[in-house]
Amino acid sequence: MVITYYREGEYILKVNDLRETVKIQQEQIIWVDVNFPTPDETDFVEKFLKVDLGSSQFADEIELSSRYTEYEELVAINSNFLTATEDGYISEPVSFFLRNNMLLSYRKADIKSFADTVKKFKVNSMAFTNGNMFLVALFEARIDLDADYLEELSRQITDIGKELTLEKNLEAD
Repeated sequence: MVITYYREGEYILKVNDLRETVKIQQEQIIWVDVNFPTPDETDFVEKFLKVDLGSSQFADEIELSSRYTEYEELVAINSNFLTATEDGYISEPVSFFLRNNMLLSYRKADIKSFADTVKKFKVNSMAFTNGNMFLVALFEARIDLDADYLEELSRQITDIGKELTLEKNLEAD
C-alpha cells in the first residue's frame, strides 16, 4: 500500500491510488508512506521519486546497522520500531528518506506509531507543514509508545519480584 500526503493550497490531502499520485507535482508531496508494498508499488515509488528501495546497491549503501546516512540531496534513516504482540515484543525495521522536505517511509509492518501520527495529523493538519514535521511526529509517537512498553515491562518485573519474595517467605515459614 502506498499512501501519499500532499499540499493543495492551505490543505493537506491524502491519496492511496497510484493513478492519482502521478498527477501530483512532486513539490506538493509531503509524505509517501509505503507499507507492505507489492512489486508494482515498489517499482512505481522508485521511478516516481527516483529512489532505490530494494537493489543490492541500496543494501550496500544503507545497511540496517547504519542508522543515519547523509548524502548531498538525501538523508536516509533506518530505525527499528517496537511492536507489541501476544507473545511479547518484536522489532520492525523502517527506512526513512528525506529529500527537499518530502518524507518517504518504507516498512513491511503495521506499526502503532504510524497510526498515532496519522491521528495526530487529522486533529491538527496545520502542524504538519512538510515531511520533516511528519518525521519528528513519527519519532515522538515512537518514544511515547516505547515509554509505555517500558512502564508495562517494569510493572511485570515488579509483580514477578513480589511473587518471588512471597514464595521465598512462604518457604521460610
